[in-house]
Amino acid sequence: MARKNTVNYVDNSELAQLVKEYIESNPNDNGEWLDKYEGTMTKKCQKKADKAEDVKDFIEFRRKLYNSKRPFDKYESVCAKLLPKIYEIIDGRMASYKIFDDPDMRQDALVMFMRYINRYDWRKNTSAFAYITEIITNSINLTLKKRAKDYLDGAIVLESQLEDKVLVSMFKGMDTEGYGTTDE
Repeated sequence: MARKNTVNYVDNSELAQLVKEYIESNPNDNGEWLDKYEGTMTKKCQKKADKAEDVKDFIEFRRKLYNSKRPFDKYESVCAKLLPKIYEIIDGRMASYKIFDDPDMRQDALVMFMRYINRYDWRKNTSAFAYITEIITNSINLTLKKRAKDYLDGAIVLESQLEDKVLVSMFKGMDTEGYGTTDE
């Protein structure tokens, strides 16, 4: 029994069909990423012959898809149905991190989704929802990690500026004979 009327719930079978249609109709994806992906996956699968065959099969399948004509009007209609569902998933993942209003993080997650969704293989009958959730979770984690790093870098700069001010105020008016000049 499928859950309905739950906040941020997206039906997996419907989502999988929309993702398939999105990949099949996306005129912006010309498959340029396939060569790099093939190289990366070949290295990762050197010891696993069955996995290497799956990767080869996936790449051949995608190359055939990219050689076929894809109608733009279908792409627009699929996007109109798919994007609200993706935003539901993004909002649900952000809520699990107790983040409720962060348009930049939401946009980063959408961009990451669009960048990596073309690697989803619907022929394996894997969960589209799980695949998309993983992409979005990774995006949120990367954004949080980058913000933490930026915060710490900024805090270190602020701390060193504060130390300079403290040192200046400590020595202001003190007799610093033998240590250089005094502030007067």
